[in-house]
Amino acid sequence: MLVALLVLRLDPGLVAERPGVALMLAITLAASGLVALVYLVAGKFSVRSCFGSLVVQALLLVFDFAAIHAAAGLADGHAIAHDFDTALYFSTVTWTTLGYGDVLAAHDLRLVAALEAALGYVYFGLIVGLAATFFGRVSAARPKPERRAASATR
Repeated sequence: MLVALLVLRLDPGLVAERPGVALMLAITLAASGLVALVYLVAGKFSVRSCFGSLVVQALLLVFDFAAIHAAAGLADGHAIAHDFDTALYFSTVTWTTLGYGDVLAAHDLRLVAALEAALGYVYFGLIVGLAATFFGRVSAARPKPERRAASATR
């Protein structure tokens, strides 16, 4: 998977010729995130490993969507940008649901950008929830200091 993303980074023309390749990578990564959650619920994954898995998948999805947008082009002012830096910026802003509006998705990829924002919203919720669960368990496992009785101090 990582090799495929590196190939897309080195040869954006591949995505332009076959945009389905990058979209398939995005779908595969999103599905693997769902599998990680199923394993967590089934008790086969720890909260920590599921958290790490989701963070890595989120980062890979941002790069994958950036490759899709770089191939299709983005409206940056009055020009069409195909560079990966602008696409990565747009993908990050869309994933985090900030939506500045200074760079716009290609007309044909507006639904893909909406899917990216929805996935980002869900992933952030899952990551924050898993982090809260993890730190709650760590806090609960820490020994509590004993309190002295009020009468013992007098």
